Order: sequence, then C-alpha cells, then structure tokens
Amino acid sequence: AGLARRLGPGAVLDIDIALTRQPAPRRAFVPRERFRERCDFETEIEHAAHLEKALEPLLGRCAQFLRERQAGVQALELRLRHRAGPATRLRLGLASVTSEHRRLRDVLAQRLLGLELAAPVRAVELISGRLQALSACSLNVFTGCGNAQGHDTVVQLVERLRARLGEQAVYGVSAIPEHRPEAAWRRVHELRPASGTAMTEKSSGEAMPRPVWLLDKPLPLLGQEACQLQQGSCMTEQGPERIESGWWDGKGVTRDYYVMRQRHGARLWVFQERRTKLWYLHGVFA
Repeated sequence: AGLARRLGPGAVLDIDIALTRQPAPRRAFVPRERFRERCDFETEIEHAAHLEKALEPLLGRCAQFLRERQAGVQALELRLRHRAGPATRLRLGLASVTSEHRRLRDVLAQRLLGLELAAPVRAVELISGRLQALSACSLNVFTGCGNAQGHDTVVQLVERLRARLGEQAVYGVSAIPEHRPEAAWRRVHELRPASGTAMTEKSSGEAMPRPVWLLDKPLPLLGQEACQLQQGSCMTEQGPERIESGWWDGKGVTRDYYVMRQRHGARLWVFQERRTKLWYLHGVFA
C-alpha cells in the first residue's frame, strides 16, 4: 500500500506482473496483410514485351484483392525468376494510393518498356506494398470518358515518368522555414500537384520576390559583368534585402540581395557578399 501511494497503482501492477502474481494477456500477433502471388509459366519467356500479357491475370487478381478490402497500394514489387541465378526484382512506384487495375497495368507497361532480361523468365511473383485506406473524393462527371482534363491525368504522368526514368528522377519540392535560399527547400517523394497560386515568384508577406529558377550554386560575377553592376548598367528594381543567417551550423552567409533588370529585359536576382564585396548571380526570374 505504501508503494502504491508513492509511485501509483501502475507501478505495483507492473511488479506483480513481473512476479507472475497478475496475468499479463498479450494480443496475438497479426501479420500485415499484403497481396502476394506467384505464377509459373508453361514455357519460358525470353522477351520482356511478352511479359505484359502474361502478367495481366496476376494484376487483375491483385486489383480484385484490393477492391475487396477497400484498400490501395503505392508500391508493387515484381520478381522475375529464372532457371538459374538470382531473381530479377522490379519495383513499381505509384504517385498516389490506388487500387485501379488500369493504373497498375500502365505503370507495369512503362516499366517493362525497354527492359532487357538477363535470362529467360520461368515464373513471376507479384508482391504488394503496405495496404492503405483509399481516400474518398468526388470525381468529375466526365472522368474516364476520354476527357483530357481527367482527375488522374497529372498522377498518371508522374507514374509514367518514374517508371521510365527511375524513382528518384521525379520528385516534389517542399518549402522549409529558412532564410538562406539554397537551404529553404527539400526534395519529397510524395507528389501533391500544387494549385495555380502555389508556385509564384512573390510570396505573401515578403518584401522582395523570389525567383522560381534558383541556381544550384551562386555564380560569381567577375570582370565586365561585375563592372556593369557597379557602374549602374543594370537597372536596380528592388533592394537591398539583407540576409544574415546560418552562423550556428558553420555555413553562415551575410548578403545583400537585389532584383536587377538588364538592358534586354532579363530580371536577375543578385547579391553582394558583405565580407568580400564580390557579386554573385543566384537566380533568374521567368
């Protein structure tokens, strides 16, 4: 009783369970549900172009499996088994959670396009990713009726590009609250198409606009280019905007940014390093 008053009844219960004085029921382990099915071919398939038709029934059963559970997946893994040697593994990534047979088939077709088989395929195994709940949303009345403005046009484009170019070749951009422009964004794998006002060159609450085209590294302006800036050959539209940040991580910057327009009309985002007094080009406005 004294221990319960000091530490609470939960501590006493833990001690009793450890000493087997109280039962400690445990919930039975429930394995995560996935679709996994293997298909053996009567004859070996030597060309990747013939795999798409052979995999059609397997994809149909996968889509039926997902529909019955009102769930979707965002990744599939295809294992091509050969007579000898390790299996060839192909990962199929989707831009959003889906259970549609058509989208699964399109991603598979793009992934098999141009694939060179290391050896003839005698069996395939399809393994789904983690099952996720489907998001309910209202569709356009003309979706799926041949309208080019369909609901999933952007999503299908992303999936085709990833299937052809690779999973890491197509990514999204997410903003980070950071004053240094080169550190104010990061890559994200999940793509969410932005609205028309999301990608603008001027954010609300900011005194100066930001260019959409930001160079990977600031480009030093030397010689004649630097002289043009200092002599006023370029018209200064806005500035200076001082950015002084990053001293805590060893990558501190102290810059004065300007928006300048050249004679032929190009708008540049340049800055002068306060310590060295050198000029750099950091971005170009569209």
